[in-house]
Amino acid sequence: MQLGGPGASILDPWLALTSEGRDILALGFNAGANGTISREMADRANVWFRRYADNDRDMRLTDEEIRLALAHASKEAAAAATEPDSGSRRSPVLSRPREGSLS
Repeated sequence: MQLGGPGASILDPWLALTSEGRDILALGFNAGANGTISREMADRANVWFRRYADNDRDMRLTDEEIRLALAHASKEAAAAATEPDSGSRRSPVLSRPREGSLS
């Protein structure tokens, strides 16, 4: 999926440049499915992912935290997208990844 719109340039690189990050955007955030990213959506996605990935709450993301969170959130976003719902998309409500676990 190609990302565009006014917010695409301010997305964190792990969301914009990885297939898992693009899956999270497409499946978990409004309008992300068509690749159009508003500035507000980019800000929300960046903040959400940083909080989601920061397992030890030290306000610094390590490569391991980023990889683990990308894998886990992408998998959960895909699973949530296949569940029947009201048809409205919203920010992902995903469980926290377990430390050291990709499952």
